[in-house]
Amino acid sequence: MRWYHGWLAALLLGPAEGAGVDLTPWNESPRSGAQYAGQLRRSCDARFGGLAVPYAVRYNRTINPADPSFGDVGEGPVGLPSPSTENWYGGGFIETRLAGQRLDTGPLSSIAVVEDGPRGILDLVWHGDFGSLRYRFVGVDGSDHLALQIDLQPRQPGGAVDVLLRAYPSYFTSWHQRDGARRMRTAAGTVAQGQEQTWPGAAAAWCVLYDEVFDVARGEGEGPCAVAWQPSAVATARLVAEAYPCSLNLSLTPGTTRLRLALWEFPGQPNASVLKTFAKRATQAMAAIEAADCTPRSLQGADPAALRTVAAAVAARPALAQAQAARLALLQQWLQAAGSGPTTARDIAAEERLLATWQATETAWWELKLALLLAD
Repeated sequence: MRWYHGWLAALLLGPAEGAGVDLTPWNESPRSGAQYAGQLRRSCDARFGGLAVPYAVRYNRTINPADPSFGDVGEGPVGLPSPSTENWYGGGFIETRLAGQRLDTGPLSSIAVVEDGPRGILDLVWHGDFGSLRYRFVGVDGSDHLALQIDLQPRQPGGAVDVLLRAYPSYFTSWHQRDGARRMRTAAGTVAQGQEQTWPGAAAAWCVLYDEVFDVARGEGEGPCAVAWQPSAVATARLVAEAYPCSLNLSLTPGTTRLRLALWEFPGQPNASVLKTFAKRATQAMAAIEAADCTPRSLQGADPAALRTVAAAVAARPALAQAQAARLALLQQWLQAAGSGPTTARDIAAEERLLATWQATETAWWELKLALLLAD
């Protein structure tokens, strides 16, 4: 019975302490103004714990319950509101486009914490006529950055894929009617406010976004932000340094449908200290991110063969199968969705279904094992 006691302890104690992700309940608030009558702004925050910087991801979309076809995502449905709403914009910092079509404006299929513990993982998934899109945010205990894996499964292959990132470096200049001096520094060179530049993705490799006026060293501003990307996945990086927002358009290499990024914010840090060490920091972070298996731990450890063995053993005993009908049905449904191959080789929609039901399925599996043991 030692295995049973270990399982019971795991249920009682919950996941190990670590980065983890705290997903808040949905918040709904009516938009003010006669022109917005009937519209509700829906938002949900996911806060990563255990990291060196308190990152949070926000999903928001305005809906109209009386008109299911209505949806407004403003500057974007996915933002980073913490550690500051400046920098990677809390009101929407990322867009993914396929053949020029933006993919994240439709209804969200799911937002879910799919791993807790020393590593926290948050998934956001969309499905549409284009296929499927997933943003997988990964926070590792003690890390100063947030990793993001973008997965796209298009129905029709061959379309150009672009990822657009938006930031307001250090300070909301125009909002406060102030003038700044935006800068975007990469491994290939620096783009100053009012300029734009396109480099090969591998040559640029990373970007630090900062403001020379609103610098912590001068007593104003939040500090810089930055991003690094997989050099092999990005064909070109187009940087635009406007007076208010700054943007990066990462055009993926033909045929590439996965991109991994590292995102940083440096609250309270002067520009000079970040710029001095960032090239090395980016290289180290991307090496670790490219080598990582970002599949949630539950799917890495899931053993369909072991689950099938238990399901078959219970089904072979009619009385036991009848008494455990609900648990057996749950196990069989999960196995049907899993199919015959490894659970780590599923498409986005299949993996979404498996992850949504895994916790209940695993519990049912252990309870059926216990029922078999007691029936002997």
